Amino acid sequence: MGLTRRRALLAVAAPLLLLVAACTGDESDDAAPRTGEGVNESTTTDDDATTTEVPDASGDEPTTTGPPAEGPAPTAPGLDAPIVAPGPIGGSRFVARVEPDPDPEGGGRLVVEDRETRTERVVADRRDATPSYPQVSADGQVVAWSESTGDSDATNLVIRTGGALDVRADAPNAGCARWMADGRLLATVFTGGDTGHLVLVSPADGSVEDLPIELEDAVCAAPAGADHVVVPVVVGEPFGPGGYDLVRYSLDGRHGEQVGHLPGGCSTNAIATDPAGTRAAVSLYCDDTSRNAIWVVDLDGGARPLVAENEIGAEFAASAQYWDPAWSADGTVIAYQRSEPGPDDERNISHIWLVTVATGATALLGEQAAFAPGLSLAG
Repeated sequence: MGLTRRRALLAVAAPLLLLVAACTGDESDDAAPRTGEGVNESTTTDDDATTTEVPDASGDEPTTTGPPAEGPAPTAPGLDAPIVAPGPIGGSRFVARVEPDPDPEGGGRLVVEDRETRTERVVADRRDATPSYPQVSADGQVVAWSESTGDSDATNLVIRTGGALDVRADAPNAGCARWMADGRLLATVFTGGDTGHLVLVSPADGSVEDLPIELEDAVCAAPAGADHVVVPVVVGEPFGPGGYDLVRYSLDGRHGEQVGHLPGGCSTNAIATDPAGTRAAVSLYCDDTSRNAIWVVDLDGGARPLVAENEIGAEFAASAQYWDPAWSADGTVIAYQRSEPGPDDERNISHIWLVTVATGATALLGEQAAFAPGLSLAG
């Protein structure tokens, strides 16, 4: 992945992505319902109200929440989809999102929401840079994100540990970080052209340990257990017929094995693994844009599209795109960004969506324009 392609990956967090989107399911008989129970919820409806049960962060009995008795569950205006009820999401108490600056030339605002107390705080408000790939610790105090400035190809990994002071990774052009089991961050260092390598970053001081895993086509990677990582490796060229192999490496780089495969005609922009490190969620964008989807891959074999192709109507010139999957703490929910052309076909619009892995049921995180979701770790 050259600098042009890497810029395209980082562009998912650019101000052009002013989000509002509706995720539709596959029209086949066995497709997941679009307007079903919502994410990680069970819903009962009578003539007057809908009550939603949302599992709490501990995974114990669900907490009953819901709308006022006089009205139905809220939905986003103009969208045929429910908005997820208040409360932790799949055991994740904290949810990060990036809100685009209203100024098309501006940056973005990184916000962390506490789903238990229903409060939120602004972690970073950038006018000259765009935050992306946010990661949130279990207590919500440590937040890490990638940051690109203007038209520059330079990327920084920024870490904030509770206060206003930032720690920057001691590795220029490090980005798309993911938490490792030991509390460090796995990140890709883009070294120019199509190449890159992996590093482990300490949130405390930004110190870096280089991993002996070189990437010919530099992409994001994700943990696969405590001592392995998984990397999408292109077979041939991006968008070529060979697709991508998912390769699991030991941290010493001495052992690599294929553990999954993704179809040809597409390229990948992000990968995330569940807390157990046994399943990967990969966002694909394809030459045939109707195939754009979030794919879930069992790292012991098998892959399926979880978020089905989009239907946005003939008035739009392009299909929706799916970006930045993020797993919940208990591995039951995936947050993702969906963006599609706006009415003027010049500026993309999106929302953050949530999908229940077991059923495919989807719900909006909220009505606000936002991208680059991040869900906190288990406590």
